[in-house]
Amino acid sequence: MSRIERKKEEQAQIRVREKRVRGKLLWIVVLFFLLFGGVTAVDESIRWMMMLEEPKAFGYNRISNSLHELYICGEKVFVDEEEIKSTVSQAKNGVEVFLKVLIDKKDQLVKFED
Repeated sequence: MSRIERKKEEQAQIRVREKRVRGKLLWIVVLFFLLFGGVTAVDESIRWMMMLEEPKAFGYNRISNSLHELYICGEKVFVDEEEIKSTVSQAKNGVEVFLKVLIDKKDQLVKFED
């Protein structure tokens, strides 16, 4: 077997493995959506039959422009957009400062040998 034939065979095996991984990932996503849809359908049917007004299994409610209410497994979670935006901007500023320090100290951190 020549080197070219072995290379082609290795590439074919790599493609088969990648295809299997993609297939498994697709099935995981499909099963996740089936699970989510099943829980939602059962929750809605029980609510309809028993006329319950408790928090839903999964749900969303917008209270104001920046305040949102999420229902996750019957628990209420309040999310404030302003807090999220401020946290993201603080993290972004921290990363920018870190990158500036790295760029300034590049000559000290990296030693070039001639």
